[in-house]
Amino acid sequence: MKGIEENAEKKVVGICGSPKKNNSWWMLQRAVNSIEKNGGTVEIIHLGDYEINWCDGCLTCEETGVCRIKDDMIYLTKKVVASHALMISTPVYFNSIPGKLKCFIDRLNPLLVNDRLNGKKLIVFIVGQLTGKEGEKSRSDVKRFFSALAEICNIDFVGSVEAEGRLSNDLEKNKKVVFQCEELSKKLVMKE
Repeated sequence: MKGIEENAEKKVVGICGSPKKNNSWWMLQRAVNSIEKNGGTVEIIHLGDYEINWCDGCLTCEETGVCRIKDDMIYLTKKVVASHALMISTPVYFNSIPGKLKCFIDRLNPLLVNDRLNGKKLIVFIVGQLTGKEGEKSRSDVKRFFSALAEICNIDFVGSVEAEGRLSNDLEKNKKVVFQCEELSKKLVMKE
């Protein structure tokens, strides 16, 4: 399969889309432990540590297969290509995702047009501070975004964990979320 490189079978890249290392980061860490216990390897990328400029829509990548913008996406796209699966962890911002995470996703277009995402697996961790029905809807909107993205990119959307949290340690007390993160992430490295 063109999208998955050789020797990438149990290589997972975890993308933290939050500008901070709080609940989104914590959810990724639960998944890392589970994946490593099940024979996989994980590299966590905190997008806040990288320079990622926005896609300017020039469409050069559709002609050349390479983005003309020279920033840290050169490094990050290599990591994505070398993986078998992706985990993306994000807070909810106005029923959507943070701007830097959206820039990262937009800049994956060279991989999309070259079928380099085909067949990869994706899980998503979504944490939002809103409660009740409003909170459920906001997290559901983000899940739908990633589900649609996976379909466009020919990625296997394995699932998501949605959680309510506002303060930096809110999720640490939630055993259900711990269990869900660990169980879902196993699916990235276990044989079907």
